[in-house]
Amino acid sequence: MLALLIMKHLILISFMWFSLVDLAIPARAQNSEADSLKNILAGQDEDTSRVNTLLQLAWNLRAENPPESMKYSEEAKTLSEKLGFDKGKAMALSTIGVLQYRRGELADATSSHMQALQIREKIGDENGIARSNINLGNIYSDQGSNDLALKCYFVALEILERGDDQERLAIVSLNIGGIYLAMENTEKAHLFCQRTVEIAKQIGDPLLEAQALNNIGVCFEQQNNNDSALWAFNESYRIAEEQSEKNMMVDAGINVGNVYRYKGQYDNAIAWHKKSVEIAEEMEYLEGLRGLYEQLAADYQLKGDYKSAYENHVLFKQFSDRIYNEENSMRLTEFTMRYEVEKKEMRQAELEMELKTQESSLRKKGMIIVSGVVGFFVLAGIIVLIVVGFSGKKRDRMIIQAQQEELNRLRWKK
Repeated sequence: MLALLIMKHLILISFMWFSLVDLAIPARAQNSEADSLKNILAGQDEDTSRVNTLLQLAWNLRAENPPESMKYSEEAKTLSEKLGFDKGKAMALSTIGVLQYRRGELADATSSHMQALQIREKIGDENGIARSNINLGNIYSDQGSNDLALKCYFVALEILERGDDQERLAIVSLNIGGIYLAMENTEKAHLFCQRTVEIAKQIGDPLLEAQALNNIGVCFEQQNNNDSALWAFNESYRIAEEQSEKNMMVDAGINVGNVYRYKGQYDNAIAWHKKSVEIAEEMEYLEGLRGLYEQLAADYQLKGDYKSAYENHVLFKQFSDRIYNEENSMRLTEFTMRYEVEKKEMRQAELEMELKTQESSLRKKGMIIVSGVVGFFVLAGIIVLIVVGFSGKKRDRMIIQAQQEELNRLRWKK
C-alpha cells in the first residue's frame, strides 16, 4: 500500500510545461515574480505575448493560490482560442488539468489533458505530446491502471530521449520508477529513480533529486532496510523544505512517519503525520490528506488508540469516496475511449482525403489522356478527310480527263 501511495505522490512534479528550475524559487521570490508578471500583464495587448504571460502567472500561482491560477489559465485558454493560438491553448489546458488533478477532479483533468494532447498531435509539438502523455500517465497511475500509465510514460520517454529536455527526461524516468514501485519491482524502480538523481545533479535541480530520493527510500523500505529508507526520506524532506515545496514536504513527511511506525516509534510517526496534515490542509492537497488519514489510522491502531484509529479511517474513507468513485472511473474510461475513437476518425478522415486527392489526380490524368486520344482521332480524321479529299479530286480529274479523251476520239472519227 505504501509503494502505491508514494507512486501517486511522486508525479506532482511532472506537470511542468516550462523549466523545472522555477520550482526552486522560494515562496517570497515566487510572490515577487507574480507581482512583476501582473504588472507586465496590465500593459499588454490581447496577443500571444499576453497568453504567455497569463500562463507563466498561472503556473507561478498554482500552489499558493490555485483559484487565481485557474482564473489566469482560463483567460489564457479563451484568448488563445480567439487568436487561433493552438500551442497556447494546449498549454492552458495542460495547466488547467494540473489544477483539476490537485483538487481530485480526475475525470475533468483527464479531459483537459486529452484535449491538450489532441492539439499537440495536430500541430506536431513532440515535446508537448510527451508532457501530455506524462500527465495522462499520472492520472492512470492514480487509478491503478499501471499498464496504461506505463504506456503513456514510455511514449514520453521515447520522445524525450531524442531531444535535449533533460528535466522532463528525468521526470518520466521518475514516474516509471514509481510505477515499478507500485508493482513491487524494486530493481527496475531503483534503476529509473537513480537515473533521475544523476540527471538532477547534472542540471542542478534539487527538487528532482529530492523526489527521486523519496522513491529510492521506498525501494529501501521494500527491502526492509529501514535505516537507509529513513535517511533517504529525511533528505527528501530537507530539500523540499529548503525550496518551500510543500506538496513534496507532505509526501516525504508521510514516508518518514511510516518508517518510524515500522520501527515501533508510534509517537514519532503520529507527530510526522500530523505535521504533514497541517501542510496538506493549507495546500488543499486532497490526495495527500487521503493518504495521511490512512497512515494515521494505522499509527493509532498499532499504538492501541482504537478511537483515534477509527476517526482517521472514517476520514480516509470520505476522501477516498470523494476522489475515487464509480463516476470518476466511468468518466475516465469514457474520455479514454472517446479519444481513441476520435484518433481513428481523424486518421480515417486523413485517409479519405488522401484517397479523394488520388482519385482527383487520376481523373485529371484520365481527362488528359482522353483529350489526347480524342485530339489524336480528330487530327487523324482531319488528315483522312484531307487525304480523301485530295484522292477524290484526283479521281475526279482522271474521270474528267478520260471523258475528254473519249469525246476527242469521237470527234476525230467523224
